Amino acid sequence: KNSLVNTGNILDCSEISNIGISLYPTVLEGGSEVIIESSGSYDGNVSIFDVQGKLLNNFGLNLQSGLNRIDDIPSQAGLYFVSVETLGQQQTFKLVVQ
Repeated sequence: KNSLVNTGNILDCSEISNIGISLYPTVLEGGSEVIIESSGSYDGNVSIFDVQGKLLNNFGLNLQSGLNRIDDIPSQAGLYFVSVETLGQQQTFKLVVQ
């Protein structure tokens, strides 16, 4: 686990350590879903960007403690970045769609 949170870091699989959020898998088949695992219940925001930085999707999310499925993932093969923001903190995850 990471003990230090730096806003905007891009990691394969990481965690916002003091609120316990992680995203997986980081490599998936097109049309699949990702899981955001949360240690608590938080209101948040999810933004999905392509490799050129273009915002593809942005939506609010009410994270529940445990597993939260996100199916608004691009199905076209490529490299994407999923940014999760909650409680004033932001973490960006690298996502590869095959």
